[in-house]
Amino acid sequence: MITGLENYVDYKVKTVQSIKNSYGFRVILKYADGTKKVQQKSGFPTKKDAEVQRCVVIGKLHDRTYLVNENILSKEYFEYWIENVAFEEYRYETYYNYKGIIKRYIIPAIGNKRMSDINSADVSRLYLRVFSCSESVARNVKAVMRACMLCALDEKVIGHNPCVNAVFPKGTQNVPYHQR
Repeated sequence: MITGLENYVDYKVKTVQSIKNSYGFRVILKYADGTKKVQQKSGFPTKKDAEVQRCVVIGKLHDRTYLVNENILSKEYFEYWIENVAFEEYRYETYYNYKGIIKRYIIPAIGNKRMSDINSADVSRLYLRVFSCSESVARNVKAVMRACMLCALDEKVIGHNPCVNAVFPKGTQNVPYHQR
C-alpha cells in the first residue's frame, strides 16, 4: 500500500531560514483526520532562490497541484492502481488484461522511474517498443497508461499527464470490413 496519497485539507508555509550552510523552508500539510506532515525544502544557495521557490510552492498549494510525495516509483503506483482502482472500476476480464499489460510491458520499461520523472518521451518510447511487436497490444498499453495517469493526476502523484503529448506510432492502413 502506498502511503501519502491522501489529499491535504490545509497547509502552512514557514518563512525562509538558514539550514546547514544553505537556505530553505518548511511546508506543513494538515489532513482531514487531524494529522500533520512536515516537509522541508532546502539546499538553495541564496535566500532569494529560496524565496522564489517558496512562492512557487505556495502557488502550487493554492492551485491544489502540489505533489505531496514525489518519490513514488512507477512500479509501486501501477501495482497500487491495478489492485485498488482498476479492480473496483473494471470488469474482471478487463482488470486481468490490464494487470498482464502492466506486468509484461509497462513495469519492465518504466518501472524503476519515479512517477514525477516520467515524461512524454518515455511514454512514446514505450508505445514504439510495444508497437513493433503488436499494434493491438500497443493500443491496450495506451489505454492502461491513459487511465492510470489520469488517476495519478487526480491523486496528486504527478503534476502533469505525460500521455497527453506522447506520440503513438502510425499503424497499418485500416481496410474496409470483409476485404483483404
